[in-house]
Amino acid sequence: MLRALWLEFGDFYDTLTESFLHADYFKKLEIEREVRQNPGLGQRYLVYVPDDALVLATLHHILDVATDRLLNTYPPITIDSSALLFEQVRELMKGYVYQLKELKTMGGSTFDQVFDWLINVLKERSQQVYMILVKYLKSKRLEPGYGPEVLRRLLQDFVREKGYYGIVYVNNTPLPVAAAAIKAFNELTKRRRVVLGFSKYRGPYPLVHKEIASSSVKELCEKLRTELQR
Repeated sequence: MLRALWLEFGDFYDTLTESFLHADYFKKLEIEREVRQNPGLGQRYLVYVPDDALVLATLHHILDVATDRLLNTYPPITIDSSALLFEQVRELMKGYVYQLKELKTMGGSTFDQVFDWLINVLKERSQQVYMILVKYLKSKRLEPGYGPEVLRRLLQDFVREKGYYGIVYVNNTPLPVAAAAIKAFNELTKRRRVVLGFSKYRGPYPLVHKEIASSSVKELCEKLRTELQR
């Protein structure tokens, strides 16, 4: 991410002349190659990424992770527990923050300080952010707690507990369980009806012992849960 930001928005700071180079995309690549060939130049040319670009990119990444957790956490995260969503994100992004720990803003703030500031701002406005994320999910015909990971886990549990063979038919296409979950999820989000077929036998044309038809991800997840409770 950092390199992409630098190529798009950043520059080199020349410590010898104490000035920015105002390098275009190709000039940046050229100097980057020179630094790789002569590592000593790394002390002269410092990579610069504007603070606002770094903050916006980090915010985008945080919201992506939050959306994923909102989608793939069951029982669903509610608006009343929305602040906890961003604590989950903080924990999940520890490795990302660690990788960028040496970054500093022009004001001297470290990257982890910028990250914590963003998380805390989002926590303070967590209910408003939650409603925005839910609205975004619904525009994709999705709901909190009904993501691809949730569907995959349910499908795996169903196949294992009911004793079905590990190939699931998605609209007559045989697929391993994990791939079947992805295929079913993608089809349902495209407003296409899905019929899952399950067999207790292996082979090129096994008898299908059970079918589950659905028109939405939520409907399919709830049908699988109902079957698991029987």
